[in-house]
Amino acid sequence: MSCFLLPKALCSHIESIIYKFWWGNNNDKRKIHWIKWRQICKHKNKGGLGFRELKAFNEALLAKQGWRCITQPNIMIAQILKAKYYPEKSFVEAEIENKSVSYTWHSRSKANWILKKGVLWNIGNGANINIWNDNRLPRQQGALKFNVDAHLSGDGSWGLGWIVRREDGSWVGATTKVVRGIKEVAAAEARVLEAIKASSLFQHDS
Repeated sequence: MSCFLLPKALCSHIESIIYKFWWGNNNDKRKIHWIKWRQICKHKNKGGLGFRELKAFNEALLAKQGWRCITQPNIMIAQILKAKYYPEKSFVEAEIENKSVSYTWHSRSKANWILKKGVLWNIGNGANINIWNDNRLPRQQGALKFNVDAHLSGDGSWGLGWIVRREDGSWVGATTKVVRGIKEVAAAEARVLEAIKASSLFQHDS
């Protein structure tokens, strides 16, 4: 179940055998099912008996294998799948692009929705983040505010600066510098970011 996606019909058939046995059904008599199977499959703390809902359990195991590919990118299966199916993307971003993919990849990608729902970026320097699509950890108390600015002087030089403040506006750190030979605002601001990206204030995304 942790390698391949089981057909829905197969999961339903196996579950029907289980709950018929549970309620005491036999070939001669069908007994009343007093509680819905989905209710029985809930955790004991939520009023169920903790039975496995096979389709959800199957997808959870496949998602666990996907998580291994994310957290252990050097294992053989992760390297093979990445080289063949998502060389320029992350595991979570990868999709089924044609019908000729192996059933191994088809199965794992079908459980990707679980990873997309639960995987969050811990923001560092922001270099790996897609701000439109990636889920991010909510800003924690004590987060810092970071601003960069560039100003063109009359003599063609740029005044560059950055400042870091706490949420309450109190000052943490700042610096300014003058740079010549840059013609665009974006390039000037990029120079500031390049100069401070190795700062201990801003670690890598994880």
